[in-house]
Formats: sequence, structure tokens, C-alpha cells
Amino acid sequence: MPPLTNELISLVKGSAMLSAISVYELTHAGQEIIATYFSPFEIFLLIALYYYALISALAWLSRYLERRLPQY
Repeated sequence: MPPLTNELISLVKGSAMLSAISVYELTHAGQEIIATYFSPFEIFLLIALYYYALISALAWLSRYLERRLPQY
């Protein structure tokens, strides 16, 4: 189970996030918001927090599944 969940986290980090939102799309959306509100630090901080939350949730799910599933 650990190799599978590590691969999932690597896939999310390296490519489109869950095949729906890519890092480029997040950055581009952030740049559009920055052009409107002129607050780049806050916007990029929110983007980074969103990305961190996504990866953290996947890592937590991985640890949870590793403890719950039987080991052979």
C-alpha cells in the first residue's frame, strides 16, 4: 500500500491535480485575481495553502489506509 499511495502523491505533484486543476491553471487564476485586486502575496499564499492542503490530505489518507488495511 505505501508504494501505491506514494505514487499517487507524486502523480498529483508532478501533473494535473486530480486531472481537474493543474498548478498552471491555479497560477493563472491567481494572476488574474492579482490583476484585479493588486495583492500578489495574499493570492499566492492562498494558492500555496490550497496545494499544501491537497497534498496533506492525500498523505493523511495514505497513512490511514496503511493502518486500516491488513498487511500480508
